[in-house]
Amino acid sequence: MCNTQQTAIDYKKDIIGKAFLVPDIFEGDIVTSHHVTTIQVKKDNVKYFLHRLFNTDYFHKYAAGFTNGTNILGLIFSGIEKYRLEIPDDAVLEKFADLMLDIEMKKSKIIKENQELISLRDFLLPLLMNGQVGFKE
Repeated sequence: MCNTQQTAIDYKKDIIGKAFLVPDIFEGDIVTSHHVTTIQVKKDNVKYFLHRLFNTDYFHKYAAGFTNGTNILGLIFSGIEKYRLEIPDDAVLEKFADLMLDIEMKKSKIIKENQELISLRDFLLPLLMNGQVGFKE
């Protein structure tokens, strides 16, 4: 979850309090900056539910009420920890997690494909620019 931002509060544009899931394209441990707080869940199936919740306008407005600072806003997590919600039962969470996992896996596949295309472009573009390769007519 993003815990700082350097702009005034505008719920449509701001990122403070917004959450993201780390794609599976990264292997091993992940290092984050102090501008991001890692939230670990006790049950894996609840992370997709929380991810969607944390990115709703309602939650974002709530979280924005727990910021302080002048030029750089900081999120006060004691307010986030006091947020009350009902979590669906395990059966619903499992169904939702299965659906979201499929979506996240597709996103990861697209990211990997884009990385391969970028690598190919970076290899071929200099060859094209200096005339070593060309296009068939």
